[in-house]
Order: sequence, then structure tokens, then C-alpha cells
Amino acid sequence: MRIVPTAMLLSLVLPLPGERALAQQTQTQIAVSGGVATDQRGVQSSAVAFAPTLMLQPSPNVSLQVGGSATRFATQLWSVGGFAAFSARHPLGRAFAVTLTASGNASRLTGGASGAFAMSDVVPALETTVGPVTLYGGARAAVGRATQPGFAQGPPAIIGGPRDVTTVVSTASRIGAVYGGVVRLTGRAGTLQLNARHESADGTAASVSVSLPVAGDISIDVGAG
Repeated sequence: MRIVPTAMLLSLVLPLPGERALAQQTQTQIAVSGGVATDQRGVQSSAVAFAPTLMLQPSPNVSLQVGGSATRFATQLWSVGGFAAFSARHPLGRAFAVTLTASGNASRLTGGASGAFAMSDVVPALETTVGPVTLYGGARAAVGRATQPGFAQGPPAIIGGPRDVTTVVSTASRIGAVYGGVVRLTGRAGTLQLNARHESADGTAASVSVSLPVAGDISIDVGAG
């Protein structure tokens, strides 16, 4: 299990006005965060990020999110990207539900190192909720692609000279079981959420977050995971 401390400095939620917003539960969120992050190459460093998100919820059991992000790492790298996510939930009685989530994201890393990265996944699962505890189990199928600069194989064209730079494209895909649980406790002072997740390829991950309302739609979120 790997715990990486992170801290969100500010999360601003702005519901859109109007009858259409009320019917579809349209919501925007702008998050400014700082802490320890891992870039697309797997290198950890302190970072600051800006991430706007738009969520559409045409019904209580269906939601769609689109958003973007810009991250500045302490390694002097920038990451800019966007994402889209879809989730649906079909209740089976009072305690169980079938869920389906799908997401995709693309980003570009610039600075001392560069590259373009994309990933998509789909997760069908069965979940049950008892009070503040939700447990789930299912399968995850994911595919990813990375394009980075590299050196051509073989000796340089001129002996002793620099090797030719080329573009290296790598792809990966996997399917495996995933299961975990979420505990969410809400009170006047704020919301405490605990997450635990196990995936056959990545092992076990856990996180904890606390959301503290400040004024109106402004809240401060602090977490580790």
C-alpha cells in the first residue's frame, strides 16, 4: 500500500442558474490544489494544479463530467490535459445496484521532458450501500497510449556523432478485477470520506479526505492518498 500526502488548497463550486440547470443539476467546479503529485512518467514531486470541471446530471442515476487541468511540477514541467467521464447506476432493490463508469483523458507534458499521453477505461460493478458505507466489486478494462521522444536504435549515422532522435510510441491494455469500499460521514462541520480500492494489476490504494465549508460555495479540501 502506498500513501502519498496531498493537500487541496481551494475548491470553488458554482451552480449554474436557470430552470435548465435545476432540471439537469448542472454544476461547475474550479479547483486549485497543491501537494505531492506524480507526473505521466511516474516521477513524484510537489505540484500546483488548476482544474475546472463541468458536471451534467440529467437524472439521479446518470451523470457526465468534462473538464481540464493545468499542473506545474517542481521539476519545472508543465502538464495540460482534458478528460470526460460517464457514470450510470441501476438500483436492484433497496440495498444493491449495478453501476457502469467509463472515462477517457489525454494530456501533454512539456518542459525538460515532453510527451503526449492518453488513457480510457470502463468499469462495470455491483455495489451495496448500508448507511454511510458503500462496498463494490467488478472488473476494469483499460487501454493507454504514450508518445515520447527517444533515440533511434543502432549506431549513429556518423561514428562518434549524436544519435538520431525519433518518436517512441507505446501502448498497453489490461483487464482485471477491482473491488473496494467508501465510507462517507457528513455533519455540520464538514465531510469526512475514506476510500479503499484493490486492483489485481495495481495492488491496494487508500485515501482519506476532509471537506470543510468556508462560505457559500467555497470549501477547503485536505486529503492524503
